[in-house]
Amino acid sequence: MSTRWFLKLVVIAVSLTASSLMAGQRATYLDRLQQRALDWQRELPNMRVSASNAAANVLSGGNVYVAGPQAGFPAEAGGRAGGLMLIRGYSGVLTNTDIVLTAFSSPDGSAELQALLEKADQAGATVILFANGFANTVSMKRGKLYLLPSKPFERVGDPERMSIETMSNVIGMWGWTAEFIGACVAQGKMPCVYQSYGMPGGRERGEALRGFYFHDMSNVRVQDAKDLGLRLLKKTADSLNKARIDNKDGFVKAASMLRDSRLSSNVVHVGFIGHLYPQELQQPQTPSWFRIENEPTNVNSGDVIVYLGYQAFPWSQLKTLTAHQAVVMCSLPAPAEFTSSPNHVYLNPFWEIPDGCLDVEGYDVPLIPLSGIMDTAIYWQLVDLISN
Repeated sequence: MSTRWFLKLVVIAVSLTASSLMAGQRATYLDRLQQRALDWQRELPNMRVSASNAAANVLSGGNVYVAGPQAGFPAEAGGRAGGLMLIRGYSGVLTNTDIVLTAFSSPDGSAELQALLEKADQAGATVILFANGFANTVSMKRGKLYLLPSKPFERVGDPERMSIETMSNVIGMWGWTAEFIGACVAQGKMPCVYQSYGMPGGRERGEALRGFYFHDMSNVRVQDAKDLGLRLLKKTADSLNKARIDNKDGFVKAASMLRDSRLSSNVVHVGFIGHLYPQELQQPQTPSWFRIENEPTNVNSGDVIVYLGYQAFPWSQLKTLTAHQAVVMCSLPAPAEFTSSPNHVYLNPFWEIPDGCLDVEGYDVPLIPLSGIMDTAIYWQLVDLISN
């Protein structure tokens, strides 16, 4: 089946999914974010144009920078397992071959975004702006501005309950990154991609490639790097769907624990490992009785710990808190010693331990992480479920 026909089928599937969601029960956070992962597939032609132009710029000596104003977005895009090693933090100095990735998640104006666009315009640089059409009135004269999506996505469910826009931008960014890698390969170079430092040899590999944008030699063929964005977006939608279905009972139990905590005037302690945190969790939609902290401390009887984990189950941290309630998401399944307690809930985030979800023939590590998307989506699903 050709890519054109596949994308036509995607559009049909998107319409049917949206209709069924709005016709049925209230769409939860995971429902709506899964729909958004499908929506992004329709943007692939626009992604590919901007990614191809960006690849040409970088191959001619340009740099890729990542900047605000969306809190947490720069940290998620740079220095990530499966992500580009050539990404740099925005320093305020740009040239006409540079690329800036940025995101905007509110319909209100942003002085920081406007200042960034003006700076890029003066330099003649290129800006890739993920903003769900919120910023469709902005423009640049000397530089290039690619607004993704090109038109606002249709809202599914009640967007006033729980905003999905920050995570939608992250999904779009990783889809674009996948397309950028494919575009570079099509133009003759394989970008250096991080291996998770949590994997054997990951840190040593990263140190050996430090400072390099591209591999001197690569066995990745053009045909094996095609449609990476489509693969990533399909994988994301599939993982979100699995998380929603397979964790159904766990969500019910965890939400009940969180509600009871509130009724008893107790605290929910939110611990985490990840690049999006704590900024992504410090939004107004996080309940006031949630305490966002790296490692839960001063946990009292009746409190609940919600832990956004990574590749190793955080049992060493939790063992000292066994008398308390805990909700944990982690790529490594929970041990029986944890799940046997009625005070504990394990939620499967459905991302692989290497924290890269795209295997490409000829490349030694998987591309593009899902951990940030999935752990955060499950967190916001819990918040959504207790906001009834």
